[in-house]
Amino acid sequence: MVAKGMPKVARGKFDDAECIGWYVDFKMKSVEAPSASADVNTARKRLYDAQVVKTELDIATTKRMSIPADEHLIDMNQLAVMFVSGLDALVARVASEVPYPVTGPAMLQDQLLKETNAIRADVANAITTYASTVSA
Repeated sequence: MVAKGMPKVARGKFDDAECIGWYVDFKMKSVEAPSASADVNTARKRLYDAQVVKTELDIATTKRMSIPADEHLIDMNQLAVMFVSGLDALVARVASEVPYPVTGPAMLQDQLLKETNAIRADVANAITTYASTVSA
């Protein structure tokens, strides 16, 4: 420590108060004044570590929230099957219940079938568009 500047009174003799004061100052300087490049490197490492943790949390959140495209397509197909089944039943039910003066039930049934087919096509297009927008 003498080589680093610790005061000494004589060979092998040291003033306790001066040595303690010098040692406290010596330690304070070593703690307070790290090199500027070390501060920058430490700050960069902390920033990088924080960004890594944030990215990992974002990925985990996204994985929990995202549903695969195949599952979306299955759900939408089930919805379409329920909707189309209802439409098919609607044709027969409405044709038998609606009063018809001149036209017969077959003509009304054909008209309702055209309408339901248009609805079916719209639903199919909507499902295809929805499925293509879902990320795989």
